[in-house]
Amino acid sequence: MTVEQARRRPRQSTTPDLSISPAPAALSAELQQLLAEGHVDAVERFARRLAERQWRQWRAELAPLGLTAAAFRAIVLAYRQEVWLWGRGDRSWEQMMEGLRGRVLRRAGTPSV
Repeated sequence: MTVEQARRRPRQSTTPDLSISPAPAALSAELQQLLAEGHVDAVERFARRLAERQWRQWRAELAPLGLTAAAFRAIVLAYRQEVWLWGRGDRSWEQMMEGLRGRVLRRAGTPSV
């Protein structure tokens, strides 16, 4: 392959680096308290806060793929059952976030690893 052919060849997409930060202890405690108090909207409220937090962390990788903050928020809100399971202690932070990362990458049209 010549240099000119390589330049014209479409670039292969790479999987964005969506790193997972440590669990937010304060938010975890807040969610667990809201769940214990029986707040029906606790999981949705937390999912919105999680979406804001993760969008700030992952925006630089996802925005160039065409994913908007609103679309990202919708993905996280659709994932709220897993958020609830994490809040109950049935999932670890890492399990929940690995699942979210995979879901986001699939929705963004990239291969998930």
